[in-house]
Amino acid sequence: MLNLLVIAIVLAMAYVAVTRTFFSALLHMACVVVAGAIAFAFWEPLSYMILTKAPTKGFLEPIEYTAWAFGLVIPFAASLAVLRVATDKLAPANAVAVPAADVVGAGACGVISGVITAGVLVIAIGTMRFKTDEFGYEPVQYQGASIERSGGLLLPVDRLVGGLYAYTSENAFATENSLAKWRPEPWHAAEVMRMNDRGLARNTARPNDFELLARYTVTAANGENLLQDRWATSPHQATMLDGTPYPADSRIEGIILEMKSSLREPGASFVSVTAGQIWIVAENADTGERLNLHPVAVIANPQGADTSLSRFPFDSPKFAISSSGAATRPMGFEFVVPNEFEPIAIYLKNIRRELKPPPAQPVTEFTSVAQRDNAVTQGSLIEGAEPIPVGFGEDETDTSVRSNGQQEEENRAKGIFFTNTLPRPLTIQKGTQRGLSIDSGNYILNGEAKWAPAALRTRITERALQINKFSTTGDVVMVQVDVSGNFPGSMYGQAMATAQRVMPPQLVDTNGIVYDCVGWVYEDRDLVHIRFDPGQPVRGMTQLADAGITLSSSRTDQKLTLLFLCSYGAEIKSYNVGPKVIVELDNPLPLDKRQK
Repeated sequence: MLNLLVIAIVLAMAYVAVTRTFFSALLHMACVVVAGAIAFAFWEPLSYMILTKAPTKGFLEPIEYTAWAFGLVIPFAASLAVLRVATDKLAPANAVAVPAADVVGAGACGVISGVITAGVLVIAIGTMRFKTDEFGYEPVQYQGASIERSGGLLLPVDRLVGGLYAYTSENAFATENSLAKWRPEPWHAAEVMRMNDRGLARNTARPNDFELLARYTVTAANGENLLQDRWATSPHQATMLDGTPYPADSRIEGIILEMKSSLREPGASFVSVTAGQIWIVAENADTGERLNLHPVAVIANPQGADTSLSRFPFDSPKFAISSSGAATRPMGFEFVVPNEFEPIAIYLKNIRRELKPPPAQPVTEFTSVAQRDNAVTQGSLIEGAEPIPVGFGEDETDTSVRSNGQQEEENRAKGIFFTNTLPRPLTIQKGTQRGLSIDSGNYILNGEAKWAPAALRTRITERALQINKFSTTGDVVMVQVDVSGNFPGSMYGQAMATAQRVMPPQLVDTNGIVYDCVGWVYEDRDLVHIRFDPGQPVRGMTQLADAGITLSSSRTDQKLTLLFLCSYGAEIKSYNVGPKVIVELDNPLPLDKRQK
């Protein structure tokens, strides 16, 4: 289908040009060439601006998934329109050549204009949220255990146009930060952004959705295979994008990123990244050659609250590394890089972070694969990860000697509850959920809504009409913290008096993993206000005031419960506001029961 669309665009523009004169077609072609240069120059900054401003929910939410397309097409179309008006004003008259020259010249100009226009459209369409093989075009696929280029269009307008502007960015349109440097194959993002199981998962990120934490390198000792580790029985048969093996003198470049909770899938509580959606650009400083390289493995632990690490190869089109819960955990992505190349940038769902050589960005060096594997096993590879505890002391307050019931009562007395049920006696009647989205089981997925208290305190006897639980899936459970009344975490308590209210409310487990607040339930005599949005955590206590929620010690009718999504199996040790510990549990709260 895309082949037909491309050919139709090129032939149509050639036909229109032939009906005009060569001079007119030449002017239009010049305008198209310049408009294309302007479009690629503004592509990244304009797309970033759209992503930053795009709504995170509501009917305008899909703008995020079209940001890269709009960021390319809008400056192309706008500049082309302006240039055409300007050239028509500057050259109102026409020039006429002999008929044969008019036809041939105009046709050639029309074809060039059509190729550039079609190329811009194909690249733009490729960045949008469609199925991976939408329009019958899937230029990068898994071939065996690695992703490779599998072909292109009959008329490869995306690669022709991308190659043209990459070349001119260091020649006719040369700039200090050239397109060719940061995007040596400008069409590549459109080939891989939608690479996931069905192509309908999130294909974009926002500029602040992840952070670069650390870097490391791995070189193979004598007899070692870079693509072998202690967890696999045989080496990973990974190749470069063109299907050729990695050079024998290659090394591994490891890049540790922290995925923020705002990167979660829409309506879900996990982050998902495939091998196609993350890549680096590596440069040979001597020759100027640059490569796009995708990861061969990831160092992570996606399993609940367990902080042990392992290495997982990207060897299947269905493999997507995930981070569940509201925790934001670092992950180490490994790329095989030929020896004469140095990484200069990393891209996650087309968002770029610049990579700089030491000392600007320190790099830990491992002189063997075995040394790297030891660091993974010990948990020291990823900054902030701690080795797995091997035993407990003789502290008489050890939770192993206390009953679960006793622990639960102690933690409830501090206002911390292990539940995904709405605070009693609130129950929403199905059909009156307003801005809240629910699933087929009447569990609240996300959203925000307000009611008069009487509307949620009416007894609903029919189970099918009751909405009173929040959705928790997989290895995710909910913990609620009451920050009203006389609880230790009270908004007007002594501990909060010294806290910085611009900092976010958080739960911290015994492994030091931090969980963000993903919503609240507020009640007073006139209002019930529920907000639950796993993709948009509360960034500061002041956000509550911005939403009209202000607790007062002189009022007894107010109740505010904060909602947290945590990892199943974790043990919560404290409720914090930023670095300030507000409530510390003498006996950590074990999250050892599924809630759905």
